[in-house]
Parts: sequence; C-alpha cells; structure tokens
Amino acid sequence: ALCEIEKVVTNEDHDEEYYLMKASFMARLGSGSASRSIYPKMAIWGKSVLGGSQDYAIVHDQFDEIFEEICDSIAIVSSKEKSVSSTAGHALMNEHPFAKTRFMNASNNFNKLLFALKTGDFNTFAKIVESEALELHGLMMNSDPSFILMEPNTLEIINRIREFRAQTNCAICFTLDAGPNVHIMYLKKDEKQAKEFIEQEVKSLCADSLVIHDHMGNGVIVER
Repeated sequence: ALCEIEKVVTNEDHDEEYYLMKASFMARLGSGSASRSIYPKMAIWGKSVLGGSQDYAIVHDQFDEIFEEICDSIAIVSSKEKSVSSTAGHALMNEHPFAKTRFMNASNNFNKLLFALKTGDFNTFAKIVESEALELHGLMMNSDPSFILMEPNTLEIINRIREFRAQTNCAICFTLDAGPNVHIMYLKKDEKQAKEFIEQEVKSLCADSLVIHDHMGNGVIVER
C-alpha cells in the first residue's frame, strides 16, 4: 500500500521487479516472513544466494512442478499468544554455545533444499524441513533462558504424521514455527489422502479441533 501511495505522489511507474523488491523492503521492517510473502509461490530472504539480501526477499522459481501448489494445513495445538516472540527466539542465538554449528547446518541444509526443490525430491525436502524445525526447538530448549514451546499434542501429531507416512508413502511432512502449532505440508496430488488423515487423526488433538488449510499463494494482489 505504501508503494502504491508513492506511485501516486511521485507519478513514477517502475517495472514490476523494482516494485516488488521495494514492497519487500518495506514489509521487512515488520518481519522476515512478511518480506517473503510479497512474491508469488516461493521466495528467499537472506544472503545465502547470489543477489540475496538481509533487507528484502527475492523470488525463487527454480523448483520442480511437483511442488507447484504445495499445501500447508496448520494444526492449532494452542491459540494462546506465544511465550517467546520470533525476534526474542533469534536473539537467543547471540550467546548460544552451539551457534556456530547451527549457522553451518543452516547453510548446508539451505543448499541441499534448493537442490531437492529443483530436482523434485520430496523425500529429501521433507527430511530437511523436519530436521530444521526440530533443531531450532532443540536449541531453544538448551538456551539461556530456556524455552520449551512444544506441547504434548505437538509431539503426538508429529508421531502420527511419521506413522502415516511410513504406512502409506504419502508425500507429507511437518514443520514448526516458534510455538506449539504444527504445519503439515503435502503435495497437491496427495491432498485428498492427507486431509482425510488430518480429519481422522489430527483434529482431535487441536484446540477446538481447529485446522487451517492453506496452499501456495500468488503473492500480493493490488486493487487499484
């Protein structure tokens, strides 16, 4: 919205790439997640790739068609406000004894993830996504101060996802944000099977049986 106002005030009309980059920069003032949400489908935030920046995200379109319209069902284990903000969680790494190892792992996993996306390797994608989520929560558990953000039902949902995947070979995995809720990710081709599993095995473990079904988006939509 701010970038749209700027266009009106300055009467300048930059190309779409510049417009999205500036909008991402403005959104980054709020959060890193917001800076990525400007773009359609997939985006990268950070200096991990050539042309990347800490100040704004860039679009990422090097992924196999199997990841097109990837789905994300969010199991709301708790609707309470998080006990630690994402910003405070990141700050715990400043003096963390395992920080150096964590940064090395993140860099290695990022490169492996890019390759998995490009080659359509869902199994490797799932392994990295889950490992990253659990590693971050593990680091918060042994930080100072220490935070345990997962709840019993978080762990139960994770176990049920793993059991379901082993039994059915469904392309499904989990990730976590800085809280107890579980993001259940699965490919569009497996949407029916995954949602049946969520309905039967996951909803009862959620607060008020709440699961939010989402999918890959197309970025910001400007209504002029």
